[in-house]
Amino acid sequence: MDMTDDQYAELLQGKTLKVYWWLMRESQPHGGRDMQRALRLSSHSLAIYHLDKLREAGLVEIDDDGKYFVTKIVKVSFIKFFMGLGRYRFPRYLSYAVFYSVAIIALMISFPLQFNPMMIIAYGILIFGLLTSWFETIKMREHEMY
Repeated sequence: MDMTDDQYAELLQGKTLKVYWWLMRESQPHGGRDMQRALRLSSHSLAIYHLDKLREAGLVEIDDDGKYFVTKIVKVSFIKFFMGLGRYRFPRYLSYAVFYSVAIIALMISFPLQFNPMMIIAYGILIFGLLTSWFETIKMREHEMY
């Protein structure tokens, strides 16, 4: 089934989003019982209900052993603020935070103890970028509670 981003956003809310996010982060397929225990859902049938919603939307599939795995990643809700490498997800702002950190260190090594007006402006811009990107990174990691 091909859905629009708005339809995916409507589907991926609450526990369904929680189930989808957890399954995205796992390296191997999982069954309903695994999901129920990991996410502390009230029953096995509730886990299967959310997994079947995701399967009907074409986001997950079920293997021969009856375990579910993600087949399509959609960027809705807070998921759009994360990047992925394999099963690992990290906030987009982390790359900016690392860039600003390295830039400040490189500036300090390249031009030690120089405090002319141009260097003060450069440090100011870099420190502002560093603080805002680390703040956003930490904020997103706190938001990611699943």
